Amino acid sequence: MAQTEFISLMEQNGISLNPTCYVQFQNASKASSAITEIKEQYNLSEESISENTTIMGIAGQSNNDSVKNIYGLAAILFVLVLLAGVLMISGSMNSNVAQRTKFFGMMRCIGASRRQIIRYVRLEALNWCKTAVPIGLLLGTAISWGICAILHYRIGGEFQAISVFALSPVGLISGALVGIVTVLLAAQSPAKRAAKVSPMAAVSGNSDMTPSVRHTMRLNLVKVEKALGVHHAIASKKSWFFDDSQLFS
Repeated sequence: MAQTEFISLMEQNGISLNPTCYVQFQNASKASSAITEIKEQYNLSEESISENTTIMGIAGQSNNDSVKNIYGLAAILFVLVLLAGVLMISGSMNSNVAQRTKFFGMMRCIGASRRQIIRYVRLEALNWCKTAVPIGLLLGTAISWGICAILHYRIGGEFQAISVFALSPVGLISGALVGIVTVLLAAQSPAKRAAKVSPMAAVSGNSDMTPSVRHTMRLNLVKVEKALGVHHAIASKKSWFFDDSQLFS
């Protein structure tokens, strides 16, 4: 119905020309684009049309300034939670790598390169995702259903339109991708640490790297045997301290 016909019909029935119409959409994403079309079609001003801020805000489709600020805070919280997850997973994997020093040293002994060990640690981390990601999605869905049920049955009002038992394929896929990315980011440091394990660690079981020597020894004053003996004696300050303590005890 055109606007002129609508006005004439309202005047014939003696109804004021300030009616209030409610339009309900099955999908909130369609409502945000339809608001612009309705304004253009009926020449409506910004003040004459409004949205259900609660429903549109929950769906992430609101144009309200206050709701947009909430979106910004949600993004900051998302980054903080992601960093916390990366640090926690990385700490657990570092502990696991430290306990398997001899294993990674043995891999180096049989010819594994550092790049292969890094790939191995990453694949091992992804193997955890086979159980962790589905469990996280199930728990997240259950918690979301519980919150929606409280809003729908306890509070009511504008939350009556919220469906309780609904699944969002986009949300589930996004959650799974975020979990996988978090694990891959957390595996970077443990993978590099495992790649630094020397083949000697397979024998000694110690992952401490011998400090690199940045200077050469002059052999024109002393013999090779004496120079090497002095060098290895003072290379480790800890062993030097114990030797001195035993000498004066």
